[in-house]
Amino acid sequence: MEIVKKISVEAILEIFEQLYHSGVDYVDLSGEIKQESDVLHITFTKEYIDPEFLENFEEDTEQSPSISIRSKLTDDDISKLI
Repeated sequence: MEIVKKISVEAILEIFEQLYHSGVDYVDLSGEIKQESDVLHITFTKEYIDPEFLENFEEDTEQSPSISIRSKLTDDDISKLI
């Protein structure tokens, strides 16, 4: 298992709060380790949405909605790499 590093807690909390208030009860998390920055993907299906909130989401999509959060390298991180 690889660890997705340095993801903004503030960004995650904002996204989770928005999803929760939109009726999303569950999410799937996955990550990508990339050279420029790690990426955390948050996805959900209509089965994860409270039935009372389904009208908030488009029905005609075959793909699960996905949100990606990238970690960013700071000047200090770049200095350590050099």
